[in-house]
Amino acid sequence: KDNVVLGSSERANIFTSFSINGNNDTLEKGYTWVHNIDELQEMNENTNGWYALRNSIDANATADGFSPIGNGSNPFTGRFDGLGYSIFGLNVKEDTDAAGLFGFATYAHIKNFTLNGGSISGGKYVGAAVGSGSGGVIENITNTASVSGIGTGEGGIGGIVGHAGDTTMSGLKNIGTIKGDANSENVGGIVGY
Repeated sequence: KDNVVLGSSERANIFTSFSINGNNDTLEKGYTWVHNIDELQEMNENTNGWYALRNSIDANATADGFSPIGNGSNPFTGRFDGLGYSIFGLNVKEDTDAAGLFGFATYAHIKNFTLNGGSISGGKYVGAAVGSGSGGVIENITNTASVSGIGTGEGGIGGIVGHAGDTTMSGLKNIGTIKGDANSENVGGIVGY
């Protein structure tokens, strides 16, 4: 049951129970399908929602910058399941401290996708998937995008996660280039700090 993703294009919870092979179960909530870059960006409107990719996404239109999902005052606390799909050409250019597909994530579940190409740049906490994660689960993510930032103090620059606090992580792979500036202290292929 933990691997079932029931989704809808409606921004409402329409699933409460289901049956698989004659066994009935219930869901806390259903997932909202994400079909394109606009719907991906709209996740910022409900940062405690459950989302799943319905297909791979072309994010090349983000050349001027994608706004990370979740920030310091409104972190992403929901679930995001990429279902093995890819996001192509994502570009994040943040002057603030948390840059990535997700800026700040707290007790979120983020998993099962590839960031293919693109560029992620920011300040203190920079990771292709998550700039700063606290608690929760981050798993089965591959990154090929380039990642750059400052990474001083407790900040970090990582291929997948910039800064991770008490977060369960597994199945992470980075192929992208990771770069800090001359003062960066915490730079890592998977996690910066």
